[in-house]
Amino acid sequence: MQPFIDKYSKKVKKKLLRLDFIKQTVASHEIELQDELLQLLLANGFMATQATLSRDLKELKIAKMPNSEGRYCYRLHRNLDVKAPRYNDAHLEGGVSLVFSQNIAVLHTRPGYASVIAANIDACPELEVLGTIAGDDTVMIVLKEQLVREDFVRKLMQVIPDLVYSL
Repeated sequence: MQPFIDKYSKKVKKKLLRLDFIKQTVASHEIELQDELLQLLLANGFMATQATLSRDLKELKIAKMPNSEGRYCYRLHRNLDVKAPRYNDAHLEGGVSLVFSQNIAVLHTRPGYASVIAANIDACPELEVLGTIAGDDTVMIVLKEQLVREDFVRKLMQVIPDLVYSL
């Protein structure tokens, strides 16, 4: 039993080191493509595939956002605490408008904000959503069928205060 635990422990340590490297790299470099980040990982001795990197970016809540020059680069959103998210405190900017079609809500955002907002919505259990799909400036939100729209909108407006929606 001990060899299994040691092997598992080593895997966890490697993953934590890899996640830390990704955070530091994204914070200190203008990374525009996942492949750039993957090559940096490999060059620094981390074994990873494109799929692993994609999962790591999602777990770290890293998304492409426009930089000061308008180029889209990977960023760790400043309002997110990766280890212990506090969504009631992490008011997001970027939500523009919300429309519904039955139990599907479509949230239009500023360009580059959709991924970060979708990650927050997915991770906020108070919103009671089944899931989200994000593009660059649009988030599709699938609501639980019994969820009352007005309740959802009120809760969402606590997370995205600049949201435009008339109840």
